[in-house]
Amino acid sequence: MKGLILKDLLILKNQMRNVLIIILGFVILSLWMENYFYIAFIIPFYIVMLVISTFSYDELNNSNTYIVALPYSRKTIVKARYILSVLSIITALLIGLALSLIIPIFNVDMDFASTFASTIASIMGVILVLALLMPCFYKFGVQKGRIILFMAIMAISLIIGIIISLFENSKLNIASFFNQLENINFAFLIMIAIAIIFLLLYISYLFSCKIYKNKEF
Repeated sequence: MKGLILKDLLILKNQMRNVLIIILGFVILSLWMENYFYIAFIIPFYIVMLVISTFSYDELNNSNTYIVALPYSRKTIVKARYILSVLSIITALLIGLALSLIIPIFNVDMDFASTFASTIASIMGVILVLALLMPCFYKFGVQKGRIILFMAIMAISLIIGIIISLFENSKLNIASFFNQLENINFAFLIMIAIAIIFLLLYISYLFSCKIYKNKEF
């Protein structure tokens, strides 16, 4: 399995220079605009793009035909890609932690807690996207998978919009609803949210294993 992970890392090695330049550019933009949102969003976003590029490379070069011929089970092949995703997420988290310590030095209006919280929120969103994205890639390929994911996001956005509309038209007041949450331990809620998201990633892995096991190349 180390060989499979190393293969993907070598693919990503050629892109790392461009990624570091882009991240540096967004760090400068965040400091200039006095808004940490840019860098908090761009780091996890590029993590997704890097993972997608490994799928694109395999599809473009028809690499799966050779990979499945290697002495690895298909479950191991899928596991290697998910481990790479987790390593990428950890890397984004460490970069976000470092920037959360550095940026407040240059901008006193920003503090460590708020900047790092922005990174964590973005990374949690990335994990959720990856959990939806990767089974689609294994099932339909990169191009069709992107279209299906876009349709899924649109559907989720529509559902959320309908729910908010129902709240606004009902006797329930959203503001008062959130005011009632003040007595709730938010650290506990964050832990629950993280557990749910990683559970979704594990379920995604199980679906991907099942799809890849039955796929013909």
